[in-house]
Amino acid sequence: MSPSPDRPAPKELAPARVNAKALVLVGIGGWLAALVVLGVLHLTGSVIDGRWPLICVAGLLLGWVGFWWLHRVHLINDEGISE
Repeated sequence: MSPSPDRPAPKELAPARVNAKALVLVGIGGWLAALVVLGVLHLTGSVIDGRWPLICVAGLLLGWVGFWWLHRVHLINDEGISE
């Protein structure tokens, strides 16, 4: 779509600068909280499906792999902001 003489061309959008380190840590914290809730439910005698704790552990492991990858590939700076 070419710009018309009446309307200026749209500006290029820059990628959002987000604190990727905090974003990944919040996700890991969410999986950890879910695992704690499942542990409390188990201790209170509730019957839970055995797959749910495994899903939480998988989320934790994938979160830590993502955190390592962000640092390894240098996608974030020292403050944790995405580049």
